[in-house]
Amino acid sequence: MKKNEDSLLIEKAAQQILADVLGFDEGRAYYLLLTKKEREFEEEFSYSKRYRLMKSLFDLGAMAKIREKNNDSFTYAILPPTFLYSSEVYAEVLSFLEKSYLENYGEMLGREFLQMMLMNQESLILFLLKYITQKNALLNIGSAEFNRIIDYLGDDESKIKLVDSRQMKTSGIIDNQMGFELVNIGGYKEQEFIFTIFQIKK
Repeated sequence: MKKNEDSLLIEKAAQQILADVLGFDEGRAYYLLLTKKEREFEEEFSYSKRYRLMKSLFDLGAMAKIREKNNDSFTYAILPPTFLYSSEVYAEVLSFLEKSYLENYGEMLGREFLQMMLMNQESLILFLLKYITQKNALLNIGSAEFNRIIDYLGDDESKIKLVDSRQMKTSGIIDNQMGFELVNIGGYKEQEFIFTIFQIKK
């Protein structure tokens, strides 16, 4: 009984922090999508409201527009809750949200090719490093971004190495199996990126 009560408290706390960070409707929409409650999402919000919420979540860095191999169109897809790292969130709540993402959407990150547009360059990289990396990862990224990522990863930082490169784009290799590239398409002051994940063929 105690375990069920603790789980309910964590779920309620998760919904509250999402509402605080994203806004009430956006937080509710994110939670329903994260936990695969699409039916409730559709019943609770009209079609036009759902579209506005997904666009808002994209602008907030909680959702991406994805394009898969042999498909030219982009569709909205939820991103991991690593955008909460800069907020004060209990470890149990963040762990619950991240595990929910892994259970419901983790397979998406393991596809042969996945390309997406997103607004936050560090959030998805953090999630890949934290949950996908088993042995090591090499990163070609600016030193300021690298230091922020290392700060968030804590004990896992020993797995991560910074590659000395002068390329303009951010890229990385995880366990010699997964590669990713990130390019800023928004211009000098804009924050909009194309993030490409691909599996390395041996």
